[in-house]
Formats: sequence, C-alpha cells, structure tokens
Amino acid sequence: MTRTVTSFCRICSGNCGTLVEIGEEGPDRGVLLSVKGNRNNPLTGGYTCSKGLGAAKMHNRSDRIRHPLRREADGTFTPIPLEQALDEIAAALGRILAEHGPLALAAFFGTAGYHNAATSMIVPAWLRAFDSPNYFSSLTIDQSARVVTVGRLGTWHAGRHAWETADVWMMFGTNPLVSVGGGSGFPVFNPAQGLKAAKARGLKLVVVDPRRTETAKFADLHLQIRPGEDTALICGLLRIILSEGREDTEFCASHVDGLDRDELVRMLDGLMAATK
Repeated sequence: MTRTVTSFCRICSGNCGTLVEIGEEGPDRGVLLSVKGNRNNPLTGGYTCSKGLGAAKMHNRSDRIRHPLRREADGTFTPIPLEQALDEIAAALGRILAEHGPLALAAFFGTAGYHNAATSMIVPAWLRAFDSPNYFSSLTIDQSARVVTVGRLGTWHAGRHAWETADVWMMFGTNPLVSVGGGSGFPVFNPAQGLKAAKARGLKLVVVDPRRTETAKFADLHLQIRPGEDTALICGLLRIILSEGREDTEFCASHVDGLDRDELVRMLDGLMAATK
C-alpha cells in the first residue's frame, strides 16, 4: 500500500511539479519510494529533470547525513546531539571572531538554499550580526563575471525581449535543456516543450557553443566556435551591423548615446585584432 502526495522540486528555479510516492505499510512505511513529474501541473506539465527523478534515491542513500557529526582528531566522525553541536559551533565561532575579527567569518548559500524561505533571510542576517560582508553563493564562485559585467556596463532597464514573442534567439555558451535557462530568458518550466512550441511558431534558434550540446541539436544555426572566441564573434557581428548600417537607427536615436559608427568600427577592428 502506498500513497501519492503532490509536491514540487526544490533543486533549482524550475520548481517542477512532482508526484511523490510514499510507503504506507511494513518496512516501507513512511519511506520515499519514487518521484515523478506531475502531468496535471499547469506550468511544468509532467516535466522534471534527472536530478528531480533521482530525489528518492538520494534521499534514501545509506551514507546520507541524518544527524550532527563532530570530526575527531583522527579524522573520523562521531554523532552528537543537536544542542551539543550548536553549542560547540557557537564556541568555535566565538574564538575565531575574538582572534581574527568579523572578516574571518563567511557563509555560502547554495542553489537549493534559495528555496528555503527562512534560510534566505537568516543567512544574511546572521552575517550582519557579526558585521561580516563575506556572503558567497554559486554566482560568486562560478558566475562572478556575469555580476561584474552588469556592474560595469549596466543593463537595459526595459528588460530582455520575451521568449514568447521573439523571432530569433541567440545563445552563447548555455545549455538550458540540461541546466535550466532562467538567466538566459529560455523557459524554465518544461524547457523541451517550450522550445518545441517556439520552433513550431517559427522561432529561429542560434546557438554559439564549442560543443554540440543538447540545445544545439535543435538549433537552426549552430556556430561551433573555438573555446574563448566569443568576444571575436560578437565583435565581428557588431562590426558588420555598424559598417553596413544595419542597426535600428530609430531605436539608437532614442536610446543610445555617443553612437559614432566610424569610431566604433575602428575600436572593434582593434578588439578583433587583439583576440587573434
């Protein structure tokens, strides 16, 4: 005997709707048996990725940490009560703070952490209590360039063009069919279905990636450049647009300052030469 519970996956921003099967009798009572996509979910329509489908296996694995563990001098771990663990951690943090100051304290917030409403508020507040600015996340570790670029160049405040009304979509170095494309504008809810629907209405997909990714297989044009040649390609495209007068002159007149076509072409020539 089992029962099925409606839930959703918290691993990433897709929040895929799921059906969770839980045992009701014998040794399976209360055990998470399986996770599958919920076809009745209006957003994800039954889709969930391999990580979501593997949630039951991860949840039930024998080496999963279920209790606080203290590392001993010989490298082994000893289970201890939660209250004792919190007291020992607090004492250790106090010693670090007293000896090295608040800059010695830091926190890392992983992707799944953003789906815990309490943790989202507690972690920054905890750091502020110690006057520490050291707040790290997946963005600061492996995507810091994206944040730095926005800080230096700014953003188009009207927002990106909507996927649902785009005629052409160009992607650089992203594979949203596998990694979910919230940052690229690609649909995060059932991405495969979203891509097929867009292609059916006439969207032309251009993928720029050295590897023939899962997403590139659906591309109308796959520009399989060498690794690190993104800048050269972008400069070349901009040079063609400007030198041949293909830019949207009405848009540029209203929203762009300092557009000197000849000067920009010379600058782009220099950048392209530097990337060779």
